[in-house]
Amino acid sequence: MLWNLLVIIITLCNGFIPHATHIVMQEQNKYNSILIKYNIPCHSQGSRIKSFPSVMHSLQRKNISNILEMHDLIGFRYIFYNSEDLYKFYHHVHVMQKVTYCKNYILQPKPNNYRAIHIRYKNIYKHPDSSLKFLECQLFLIKDYYNCLYGDAQYHQKPYLEIYSKIEDF
Repeated sequence: MLWNLLVIIITLCNGFIPHATHIVMQEQNKYNSILIKYNIPCHSQGSRIKSFPSVMHSLQRKNISNILEMHDLIGFRYIFYNSEDLYKFYHHVHVMQKVTYCKNYILQPKPNNYRAIHIRYKNIYKHPDSSLKFLECQLFLIKDYYNCLYGDAQYHQKPYLEIYSKIEDF
């Protein structure tokens, strides 16, 4: 059982399953069509498939037993110049997706002054190799994004070695 779970994690997180790349491409196309159709300027956009060490850290930290229940295995990030453009984009994404969770850290920042909007929504792309349930999109204002990278709101993770040492069958 543990071996099968590790194979799924490694495969998904290293991008070797064609559907993961397909999901990223489809979602980015949808988001780009919103930016173009509504003439919304965007400083930067990106996507990522969560790395194996990050998955292991999240599984341990959040006490999750099923990797496919994780909401951010595939994530998207959009950075805007001003709040008007960010909220306009948010509105169109919210209308388009089957949103299951939304947290506005811009209106209610975390104690370390982290500010962004997190949108979790259902994965509508079905593939025989995966039962991936959720995707996540993070929306930032440019000043808040750089504060997240270099300022007070930096995310300090625990070393991953601690997690690897607990996996005997790896």
